[in-house]
Amino acid sequence: MIDSEQKDQIIKILGKNYLLEIQKYLNELGITSYRDQEYSTETIRRIIHGVYENPKIENAIIDLWEAKLEEIQQNEDRKKMLLKASQKIN
Repeated sequence: MIDSEQKDQIIKILGKNYLLEIQKYLNELGITSYRDQEYSTETIRRIIHGVYENPKIENAIIDLWEAKLEEIQQNEDRKKMLLKASQKIN
C-alpha cells in the first residue's frame, strides 16, 4: 500500500497530471481491470491515496516514478554540462 510520504513523492515527480500519466502508462503496459477495461483515474487516485491496494498497479506506478526521476536527473546533468561548457568558452 502506498503511504502518504510516497504519495507526495509520486505527485511531485510525475507532476500535476499524474493520474493521466499513470493511466497512459498502465495502458501501454496492457494492465487492465478484471473486466478488461482501462483503470479509471478515480481508481488510480484511490490507490495513490492508499484507499485501495493493488500491488500490480502500485509496482507499475513505482516503475514509472523511477523512470521519470531518472529522466529528470539526466536533464539536470545535461544542463550542468551545458553550463560548464559555456563557462569554458567565456
